[in-house]
Parts: sequence; structure tokens; C-alpha cells
Amino acid sequence: MIFFYDVLAKKEIQMKILYAALVNEDSKPGYKIKVYSQCKAFENIGQECYLLILKQDGLCLYKFENHKAEIIKYYKIKGISKEIAKEQIACRKTFAEYIKKVTDEIMPDMVYIRRIIPLNPWIISTIKYIKREGINIAYEYPTYPWKSELFLEKHYLIYLCDCFYYKRLIKMVDMVPYIGDYKGDKDKFIRTRNAVDIDFFNLKKSYPDKKSIDLISVSHAKPYHGHDRLIKGLYNYYHDTNIEPKMDVRFHIVGTVEKSLNLKKMTEGYDLQEKIIFHGFKTGADLDSVFDVADIGIDAIGKFRRKDCKTFSSSLKSREYMARGLPIIVEKGIDFEVENKADLDFVFRTDDNDTPVNINEIVAWFNRIKSTNEDIREFAKIFLSWEKEMGKVISFFNEYIKL
Repeated sequence: MIFFYDVLAKKEIQMKILYAALVNEDSKPGYKIKVYSQCKAFENIGQECYLLILKQDGLCLYKFENHKAEIIKYYKIKGISKEIAKEQIACRKTFAEYIKKVTDEIMPDMVYIRRIIPLNPWIISTIKYIKREGINIAYEYPTYPWKSELFLEKHYLIYLCDCFYYKRLIKMVDMVPYIGDYKGDKDKFIRTRNAVDIDFFNLKKSYPDKKSIDLISVSHAKPYHGHDRLIKGLYNYYHDTNIEPKMDVRFHIVGTVEKSLNLKKMTEGYDLQEKIIFHGFKTGADLDSVFDVADIGIDAIGKFRRKDCKTFSSSLKSREYMARGLPIIVEKGIDFEVENKADLDFVFRTDDNDTPVNINEIVAWFNRIKSTNEDIREFAKIFLSWEKEMGKVISFFNEYIKL
């Protein structure tokens, strides 16, 4: 089978790319995985890729070679990553200045900037500077449309800043890769999807004689994750006298939880402390150990609560679960946009409303799955690769800009 990125490699297209991400790689492992995966994908399809990224006490410039990120330079900048308003402003100004600095040092063919929130005069000035040097710019929107997201989080000042600079930004950049739904002029807009690099994730262990079903969700839990639907579903399941005998079903919640959700209080009120486990934030081997116990990954199943829910069909979390070999539960409307999607026996779709999840249906579905953990991981590797998605950016550059 010949994939899209194989074709690109055969054309021997090569350019030098500087990827700039205002993401703290020391404290945001999920974002780091995505950014590294994109850079690694650029390298895998024949490009020379550098990454400028925020660290706890500075900025780091990497070059991706032989599927690894090699440190080229480290810029120690005291206090750059503090999470208070004054330092955040200074951080954005400094980051914009270092994009210029690194651009001058390596002279890339393209600067690929991951969305910086909010847009600000320093990044606009930097983009102007890069354009004067004759270098192309891609500005990525990981979530589109972006306005409703800011309103949902009540970031009104950020919203106003972004609105003020948005039209200026779009006029200046050469392309806008985005994930979501864009209905305007598509000359510069390139629709991509979330993808996964399975090398970042270990295949979960298998326990053929296991007598329980363990569900897992890894997130910073917010209303649109829909954890309350599962908790209520478990309460109904364990109190339904028509279901006998009952398979033991547990729900592992990994990550921080917004206090306003009151999930622990809900769990105690339903007397489900033994069935719902709050693990808190975990990473590395500690996270792997929880995944080894898990049987099913839970995507966000409350996306209908967001006004922009229809734009979130490309779920990153579900792809990460599949990379570990887990069957997944998603909300109706999720579309992987791949061949034979109707035959995915390892995907269960819940209703897109506030009804409790029917746990008995999940048990029945889980027992019907024929795909193995290895099959699911292979599906993610073939159909949901970052090489395929970043190849769209290179193809656009080659066809519409470079010529």
C-alpha cells in the first residue's frame, strides 16, 4: 500500500522548517507529544525540521534527526514560564524575539507557528520581519473556529486581542493549517486532522483471563468530557435489578478535575468509591501502569455541550488510546475519515445528549469485539499518522507557494 507521505518522499521535496511552539514541554506533556510528533513527521517525509519550544527556565532549539530531537541551543531565560499575567506578557514578547533570532541563524524556507494565545503586537511584528526576509509562514490553528472556544472558557480579553489582530494575521501568512471546520475563503486554509505517532505510546498489556472491565479517561476534566454521564451510568448499572450477574466495571479518571464538576462528591453520593478511581495527574511509567489495567478508552462524551462541538470531530485523545491498543467510546458525530470506518468493531458511539451512558450496552459491545489490541494499534499506525497530515502542508507549499 502506498501512502500519501510515501509519494511526497519519492518526489524528493526538501526544505528547512522552523516550528515555533509557545508550549512548556516540561509541564505540558500532552502538547509536547503532539508538537514533537508533527516535527518528527516532517522529518519522516524528507524535510529538515527544527523546533523552538518553551521550557521551565528558557527556550530550547531542537533539530530532528534519525527520529530523535537533538538539542542545538538552549537559551536560559529566568522566569519565562511563570503563570502570572506579567510574566505571561514578557514570555510572549521574548518568544517572538527569539523566533526572529533563530530565523536569522538557520534561515529556514518556512516558519511554522503553532497558535499563540492571544495574538499580540510582538508576534505580528515578527511575522512582518520574516515575510520581509522572503520566508514563508504557516500559522496553525489546532482548534477552529477559535472564537467560541474562548467564549466557552470566558477569556473575553484574549478574545478581543485575537479579534483585533486576526484579519491582519491572515493577510500576512502564506497558509493556515487548521483542525475543525472553516467555511470562509479557503485559498490559504488547509484542513488537517489530529493524528498520532504510536512510537510515543506503549502497547497496553493484555490479561486474557481478566474478569472485570476497566474504563479510563486521561484529561483535564471539564464539562465537555462528560464524566458525569459515566458516573450516573455506573450508578444505574449497579442498581438495575434486571441485570444479573453483573460484570465488574470500573472507571479510572486520570488527570486534574475542575472543582466545579463535583465528581468526587457525586461518586460518594452514589456510593461508588470502589468503582470510580481518581488517580490525579500521572505521566511516564506511572501512567503506563494505569493503562495496562484499562480495557476501554473514554473520549470526551459531552462535546454536545459546546457550541463548537461539531468542529471537534478529530479527537486527539481517541487516537492516543488506539495507539495503546484500546477500544474506545466516543460521542456520535466523531468521524475518523478513513476507509471501512463502518467496520470498526472497537468503536462504541454514545448518544450526543445528557442521558447516562448505558453500561450494560458497553459490556455487551466489549464482549463482541474481535479486534485485538495489536489490531487496533496497527489501525492507528496506518490510517491516523502525522506523516499523512503534515504531508498536506508540504504538498500545499510545493503546489501553490514554491512554484
